[in-house]
Order: sequence, then structure tokens, then C-alpha cells
Amino acid sequence: MGQFILAVIGFILLKLLWDIYKEKISEPRKNKPQKGGKVIDVSEAWIDINNLPYTKKTSILSAAEKDVYNLLNKTLPADNFKIFPKVRLSDFMQVDPHVQNSPEYVKRINSKSVDFLICHFESLEPLFIVQVHEGSNAKKEQIAENFLEKAAKTAGIPVLTLNFPHLPSTQGLIRKIKEYDINI
Repeated sequence: MGQFILAVIGFILLKLLWDIYKEKISEPRKNKPQKGGKVIDVSEAWIDINNLPYTKKTSILSAAEKDVYNLLNKTLPADNFKIFPKVRLSDFMQVDPHVQNSPEYVKRINSKSVDFLICHFESLEPLFIVQVHEGSNAKKEQIAENFLEKAAKTAGIPVLTLNFPHLPSTQGLIRKIKEYDINI
């Protein structure tokens, strides 16, 4: 009978300790200031959704990209071509799901974009890519450009690189595009 009473007392103590432990875990941290907004977890970082630091940009394109966009608009007939700025590779390329390490290949095209994707007006089939080179020779940028060129070549999409500020004339751009067997 004594062992039974000890077992019951032990069980009660364990339950009491467990309840105290759970209470401590569920308590909000006292060293963090509490704000009025609802807090959400985004990418392992806590943010207050009532105090977000976002502002609208004046344009989605840099000054150089705007110049190229205007040149493309003047050069490409609107009834044959659509110009899409800042398109992720994964929006117009896909990875064979049966290839080894396919998630790694998908991750690489999800994180990269092109300056402009030129598509057929009606079908929206990707025809060619336009990249604006603004003169940076950073190693990281060169690696990204090299990856883009190889990925696009594999997918069968030509890449036209335009050097800013030395942009071609409208006729010069037409000649460059025709080199890729694209009729304007």
C-alpha cells in the first residue's frame, strides 16, 4: 500500500512539473516589446504586419532598361510582339521532372530573371530574351549571365544583349533580331 501512495504522489509531482513547463513555454517573451499588430512568421523572421517598411518605386525599370524598353516598343510591331519586362526564368522555362536533382535546377531558374522577354503577340510563345548590359564586370554578374545564356540556349531561346549606353538604332536592332531568324 505504501508503494501505491508513493506512485500516486510521484505521478502528481510529474504532472505539476509538466504543467509548469508547458506554461513557461507558452508564455510570450517578456524581453520583447509587444506591438498592437498581428505578428506573422515570414522566412524565419518575425515581422509586425501593421508596421511594414514598403514603399512604391517610381518605376519597375532602371533608366537604362527604360531606354531599351522604348527602343523595343519603337522597333517591334505591336501586332506581332509582346514585350514583358523582368520575367523569371521559371515563368517561361521548365525542368524535366525526371532529371536527377530537378529541385535544384528549378531553384536556380526560380531565382533568376531576364530584363525583357519578347513573345509572340497571340500565342505568347517566348521568342527571344533581351538583356541590358550596363557595363558592370562583377564576377557574380558574369556568372549569372553565363548561366542565363546556357539555360536559354538549352531551352532554344536566343539571348540578345544590348550594351547601355551604346544602344543600336532602330534599324540596327532589327538587323540584330533578324540574325536569330525572327521576322519583323
